[in-house]
Amino acid sequence: MGLSDSQRQARNLDALLRVSKALATEIKLDDLLRVIVEKAAEVMDADRATLFLYDEYRNELWSKTTQKLEIKEIRLPLGVGIAGNVAKTRTAINIPDAYADARFDPDFDKETGYRTHSILCLPLIGNANRLIGVIQVLNKKDQGVFNEADESLLAGLSAHVTVALERARLIEAYVEKERMEEALKLAHDIQMSMVPKIFPPFPDRSEFDIFATLVPAKEVGGDFYDFLFLDDDQLCFAVGDVSGKGVPAALFMAVTKTLFRATAGNGGTPGEILARLNAELCRDNASCMFVTLFCGILNIRTGQIDYGNAGHNLPYHLHRDGVSPLEKLGGRSLGLVEQSTYASGRLVLRPGEALLLYTDGVTEATDSSETLYSNQRLERFLASHRDSSPRQMVSDLISDVRRFTGIVPQSDDITALALHYFGTTKKITESVEIEISNKLSELERLDQTLAELWRRHGLTPAVVRDLNLALEEIVINVISHGYTDDREHIIRINLNIQLGEVRIEVEDDGRPFNPLEVPEADITKPLTERTIGGLGIHLARKVLDGLEYKRQGNKNLVILKKQTQHS
Repeated sequence: MGLSDSQRQARNLDALLRVSKALATEIKLDDLLRVIVEKAAEVMDADRATLFLYDEYRNELWSKTTQKLEIKEIRLPLGVGIAGNVAKTRTAINIPDAYADARFDPDFDKETGYRTHSILCLPLIGNANRLIGVIQVLNKKDQGVFNEADESLLAGLSAHVTVALERARLIEAYVEKERMEEALKLAHDIQMSMVPKIFPPFPDRSEFDIFATLVPAKEVGGDFYDFLFLDDDQLCFAVGDVSGKGVPAALFMAVTKTLFRATAGNGGTPGEILARLNAELCRDNASCMFVTLFCGILNIRTGQIDYGNAGHNLPYHLHRDGVSPLEKLGGRSLGLVEQSTYASGRLVLRPGEALLLYTDGVTEATDSSETLYSNQRLERFLASHRDSSPRQMVSDLISDVRRFTGIVPQSDDITALALHYFGTTKKITESVEIEISNKLSELERLDQTLAELWRRHGLTPAVVRDLNLALEEIVINVISHGYTDDREHIIRINLNIQLGEVRIEVEDDGRPFNPLEVPEADITKPLTERTIGGLGIHLARKVLDGLEYKRQGNKNLVILKKQTQHS
């Protein structure tokens, strides 16, 4: 005796509930596909079930999970076979006799030895009317055909299947995204570890100072810089820029940097180094990637630099008369033509002069109106920073580019390397101007610049401690108490280091404030009763050899003097 309609309906609802619970426990797509075909066959009293997923990229259906069949994957275009027609028309098909339907393809039966009789096939439609796939059940176990009740049951099942598939795909996409982000973070860390990161890199060498930074546009990029001693007197340095961005560029960058070190270590002129490096990069370069590269060798005793250029931006020479690009030598990018030659140029850095190398991520940075940062803007920046330390110059350059671009996302990797030559004797006199805004966060940058300056001049730890304490107290007083508005202001710090003395001028446009008029702190009083800034000013007076104040127009000028001893 068969089931009544109410019994059948209750059974179907119970089956859907069990299927829904089973589907909810699986989040991996492969496991979910297996559960779907098993449960679909069970609930529908069918001999077999097949689930086809839609491959949007190839516009095909595919299935790699089928019960009791040896074929692991089936692919068919939309419009071909029963499943293909259902996918194309997005309409269910119920066929009582498969071999009597012209749309049925019997090749599958021939390959597997299976005999298809009845077929019920429905499309799986997800959010935004998006085709997810097709579910198909074959051969009712009672030798009958699929009826309207079966169609309703499979439609209900399909709704649960569609939700489960979309959830699984979202989870899979999220996991893949997390995995990719973690891999890119690791790749970023590996790439950044390949370029020198410790500065000063040669603390025992007083003949020069060097600093560089790399700011990828994405997690990883194709820019790089490097420097190494070829012998006691020859410092080799380079900046390169690989074509393209992302992981492929980063991999080619890693190969180029490794080969550069090995090639430079074998000696020769910069032109010869570039020629050998080019030959190596051209070998097995199936990706047809290329790299621009500037390479120089500094004789630290004479200041002579021999250099070669492979299609890279011309570096700038910061000299006593201004800023000038180096002579253009020609030379194509590396990795394009194996038999390429490269000329070598020469210039001589006099003590106090500098060189700036950079990639086109600097000059080709754009603002919101698509105006380029440009070589002209870079030259103006360098002209006003000729006396800056390499660290300050590079840091200020990156900040200037970011101020220029504003909210526009960085579109290319940015790399800059600054080399300041002092000669074979320590600098005796130097003047440096530092500009900071009225933010306490600027103190870290100021400290870094000062540390490099004090080291370069060989000041004793005691002198460095006193100078830092006094200057920091004056600057903090200006930032904390000098302004009554919330606008950004510029504080200028001019340092002049001579044999035996350091003179520092701090200029600000804040309200008039003479630190010399601050009464000395009475250290016997509780902290709440002492004058603001009193203790700090008191300490500054004690450690300095001179402290002066002037009001010039609408600006405060505080002058600090300290007698020095060189180590």
